[in-house]
Amino acid sequence: MIADVMSLSQGGIKAVVWTDAVQMLILFVGLISLVVLGSVRVGGADAVWRIAVDTGRINYDEYAPPGKPVCKMTPQPLAQFFF
Repeated sequence: MIADVMSLSQGGIKAVVWTDAVQMLILFVGLISLVVLGSVRVGGADAVWRIAVDTGRINYDEYAPPGKPVCKMTPQPLAQFFF
């Protein structure tokens, strides 16, 4: 009886692991397809980057939650190293 339960639980776990692996593969293929096809449709990676910069979506130095003042992010890695 214990051997039956052990083999059944191992088979179930194996099925779950394989299902998760296939699902992850499908999601990654979909994500890569979305990025590639979307950037090709817009005009390439350069066009995507230019549009992002022109519309203000690329900001490395500033971080401001809604309703809060702008906080400069440049010294943060140094602060995280020491504190």
